[in-house]
Amino acid sequence: MGTSLYSTATRARALTPEERERVGALVERYRDGLVDRIEDAFPGRGRELVREYCEPFGWYSDDALAPGEILDGAVKISHTQAPWEVMAAQVEHWLALLGEVRAAVPGAEWQVHLDGVHAGWDPEAGCFSLP
Repeated sequence: MGTSLYSTATRARALTPEERERVGALVERYRDGLVDRIEDAFPGRGRELVREYCEPFGWYSDDALAPGEILDGAVKISHTQAPWEVMAAQVEHWLALLGEVRAAVPGAEWQVHLDGVHAGWDPEAGCFSLP
């Protein structure tokens, strides 16, 4: 059984091609960086643990967006058999990604939650965080 992190951004105007490109580059960078993040907690085992327990972040297709939504996505966090440190690293990692995406898409309203637990925006830290 797993937990998922969900995110939705709404705005009156669609993503520009430049915003779409920036968001794609951020997601790619963070996908690649997850191994390093897990490696910090488990030296020498990052790649193995990511392959075994982690799924990549993704956005739903534009066809699946509701009116006013410009981004909508989710990522499954490791199942309960994963070490706690792997799960925590994933949540922190993907919340950091969403903070950077938020900055790359000005004027959007965001809803981010971990299976119903709201992740609020911390303007001082410049990131989303869970209670």
